[in-house]
Amino acid sequence: MAARTEAGARPTGLRAALLLFGLNGALYGSWAARIPDIKFSLGLDEATLGLVLLAAACGAVSSFGLAARAADRFGAGRVTLVLAGLAIPPLPMLALAPSAWTLAATLFVFGAVAGSMDLSMNAYATEVEKRAARSRMSLLHGTWSIGFALAAAVAGVVADRLAPAPHLGMIAVVGVGVLAVAVALIVAPGAQGAGGPRAALFAIPRGPLVPVAALVAIAFLAEGAVMDWAAVHVREGLGGTTAEGARVLTAFALTMVAVRLAGDAVMDRLGPVTTARIAAGLATVGALGMAFAPTPIWAAVAMVPLALGLGPMAPLGFSQAGKKARGGSGEAVAAVALTGYGGILVGPVLMGFSGAALGLGTSFGLIALGGVAMFLLGRRLV
Repeated sequence: MAARTEAGARPTGLRAALLLFGLNGALYGSWAARIPDIKFSLGLDEATLGLVLLAAACGAVSSFGLAARAADRFGAGRVTLVLAGLAIPPLPMLALAPSAWTLAATLFVFGAVAGSMDLSMNAYATEVEKRAARSRMSLLHGTWSIGFALAAAVAGVVADRLAPAPHLGMIAVVGVGVLAVAVALIVAPGAQGAGGPRAALFAIPRGPLVPVAALVAIAFLAEGAVMDWAAVHVREGLGGTTAEGARVLTAFALTMVAVRLAGDAVMDRLGPVTTARIAAGLATVGALGMAFAPTPIWAAVAMVPLALGLGPMAPLGFSQAGKKARGGSGEAVAAVALTGYGGILVGPVLMGFSGAALGLGTSFGLIALGGVAMFLLGRRLV
């Protein structure tokens, strides 16, 4: 595959990685912004929606081992391209599901390929960092947030004009174009071949990866709760519209963009421990703000500290996993991603059932406890 150089130096694959991270974020952002409409059209309550959303995380977790093994054997870049191509078609199909069961089945497939793409592109990002000999993970996760923010902003504009199916179909067409450009820019060495050590089908974090994995799990739980439930809370808990819910998601994602674009410099200056503890404090404040927000506008305001706090956690965790890897980066990233998606597995269900029993506002308040836990785990990132 052809690749171009960055800044006249030897190619690192950064530009392809930027496109792939942005594409993955756009797929998730487009889906998340239309969840309230699909929930309404299928007549789902909070508890049922929570169980349906669980299917996406189940699909992701079930495929991680194979994705990690493929990334370490064939190269994370090549595998990411294949998974990106497989992740695009299910997106518009989510809007065509006629029942909760078919929506869950489609989400399982979408979660399997998009979640595995998430894993392999983070493994590819660790390769980019090694070739560049500098931090790139936060920049790349910032690009993911740009994709998510742009997709949510587009959804906010078209929500009152287009039904979910044609809207998500248009996003899929654009996604194919982005993928075609990424194919031309990819740098994909690193394949071990059949003789290299094979990643475990079920990677479990051990030793120095344990606190990293726990931190990422909590951060994923909170970030997933925001992406899946914030727009629903705005529409049904705060009396807002679908467009207002999409704007709250946009505020979250744009703040994520800012903190992640600056994140590499911040982490290089402050180190992982200080960065994680400051971020955990901000996330706690933001979660409490979301819990007590009286209007959609105040919910958008609360998204700022919440995103400032959650923004550095995933790139910090995956970067630490790549640095602590003893074998291929795919298996190390898979071990951390497995526990991270464990947080996503638990998160939608807890939010759904606690939302049905206590209200979604109270459920967001419970996320503040996760912020405290992340603060305590931060000192273990050495």
